[in-house]
Amino acid sequence: FPLVFLSSSVTMPPHYDLENEDRQTELYSSGWKTNHSAFKDRYLCNTKECPRGDMCITIEQRPGGESEDQATVWDCARTCSAWFASDAFAPGFWQGKRVLELGAGTGLCGLAVAKLGADVTLTELPELLPVLKKNVLLNELGDKCSVRALPWGEHTTPQVQEWFKEAPYDVVIAVECAYAVGVQDLLVRTMAAASGPQTLVVLGHEHRWKDVDAWLYDEIGKAFESVAIPRCQHPPQYRSESISIFSLTLKTNSSEEGNHGGCEDEQELEQQRMGPRDPFA
Repeated sequence: FPLVFLSSSVTMPPHYDLENEDRQTELYSSGWKTNHSAFKDRYLCNTKECPRGDMCITIEQRPGGESEDQATVWDCARTCSAWFASDAFAPGFWQGKRVLELGAGTGLCGLAVAKLGADVTLTELPELLPVLKKNVLLNELGDKCSVRALPWGEHTTPQVQEWFKEAPYDVVIAVECAYAVGVQDLLVRTMAAASGPQTLVVLGHEHRWKDVDAWLYDEIGKAFESVAIPRCQHPPQYRSESISIFSLTLKTNSSEEGNHGGCEDEQELEQQRMGPRDPFA
């Protein structure tokens, strides 16, 4: 791929009654870090996200049930969508790329690359598909995006295989999917099944819990070679010490160490080259 680089959850009240709540139809984000916003501000409003100055995406947010599987714009998705739209990628990189987004939530990242020319399959749990479909319509991307149900680990079921046979994809995106230890083996299996030797897999992750991070690094390492994108290459307007972006490739018998380049902070660059940083160290 012609890349420039080589290489406190929100608790939802049970049985929340949306019909008895006033809903704002437009709420423009004043600050980008909103993970700890109030429930009503977070889920009962639309937000307009701008990965870059000439690209804005309207997002409807909705709670997804009595769990943490909720359709909201996580901070890490803002970082990753802006990175996808940045000059980290060669001009025209996304044009015609076949992209699979796992755990898409509101679909911000997939919608961003669709606007850049990619053909995107947005996937989520069945109960969250309505908000994904709505966001595709809101942004008039029906010709570039399809929406599918894909619980992790169920890629071998007949109903999924009807369309998953398109694998391997050119790019697989998984942003804010590594939130619980118990399901991550299923996530990695699905990521691997969707990938081939030339697939670029992008994992966006916000560091919250040591055990989740430790498991993530171990589990990902079983199937993928990983390179942490130096934080100095993250979009400056969405840069945070708690957010990491990893570029993954399926493991093969040999791999080449990439040239990250472009960083002034050589100490950070060396730490990233050696592997994922522990933000709690």
